[in-house]
Amino acid sequence: MMRARCFFLIAIFLLTRGAQYCLAAPPSKVAPTLSAAEYRAELQQAEAALRRSENQPSRPLPAILRKLTKTRVVRRADGATQQARGEEWKRRADDAGANATRAQMREAIQAVRTRLRALDEWTRTIYAPADVTTIMRQLEQSGEIRTGPTRWQQLQADFGKWLRNVWRSLTGWIGRSLPSSAPNPNMNLVRLFFVACAVALLSVLVFLAWRALSKRWAQEAATRPMSLLDNEDIELLQLPADELRERARQFAQAGNFREALRHLYIALLRHLDTQGIWRYNARQTNWEHIAALSSTAVAGRLVPPLSDVTRRFDRVRYGNGRCTNEDWLRFATDVEAIENLAVKG
Repeated sequence: MMRARCFFLIAIFLLTRGAQYCLAAPPSKVAPTLSAAEYRAELQQAEAALRRSENQPSRPLPAILRKLTKTRVVRRADGATQQARGEEWKRRADDAGANATRAQMREAIQAVRTRLRALDEWTRTIYAPADVTTIMRQLEQSGEIRTGPTRWQQLQADFGKWLRNVWRSLTGWIGRSLPSSAPNPNMNLVRLFFVACAVALLSVLVFLAWRALSKRWAQEAATRPMSLLDNEDIELLQLPADELRERARQFAQAGNFREALRHLYIALLRHLDTQGIWRYNARQTNWEHIAALSSTAVAGRLVPPLSDVTRRFDRVRYGNGRCTNEDWLRFATDVEAIENLAVKG
């Protein structure tokens, strides 16, 4: 019984191994390797043979392409490889038969030349190791990248380094100046004293700079033209507002819009004075009158439009700005609106 069982197991083992051997795929053939120059020589030989047979009565295309139908591995000079398969040549050989036509020969020649161009392009594409240092230097010089700090960052770093060196030198000098028998000073107090001195010095510098700049600003403000009325305008202030408005209307009809605007603005000043909105003082500028008006109850409704017409008056009267008929009409409308607001007050 045991013998029969052993024979049965051995038979099953042999059948299994035989089935595995029969069903296993045949070992793949390793494609031969040749250099790019050797493969190029084969393609050139095939092209020459095809050209010789193109105009002959017998055109054995399969025999010429037989060597190219085998798949090979082509190796480039830098070690890179690429597989050159032969399915295209096998297909052309099978389609042509024993004696190919001239058209089939020309197509095969064109295909070989295309493969040669592809091989040459692939052969020339050899990647040499790049000099990273040189490339980075060129990119930095062209401004495309920056590997170092900016000028502001470098300035901050240099200033911090200078402060640390000053502090180190100061503490070293204090340590060398003190006698060896003296007690060690509290470094926190020394650091606090140094910071306080630095802050005090910086405050003095800021104060001096502010004084110098404020003096300069005051000088510039003194030389800046102000909207003080000249003698002619002051004389016009002696006239009633109605007469000034009539003169402004006459100037506008004559096309002298600059004088029309001037007379109408002075009529507005005279009207506000008559209404008790302010007591006009010729020694003060118009803007000083408006600033004083800002503290009164009518400031909210009069200051914005009055500031606008004063700015336009200064532009035309003192800035020699251009005044057209449209400018005059808009100015007259705004002045009338201000006078109405003053009457409501």
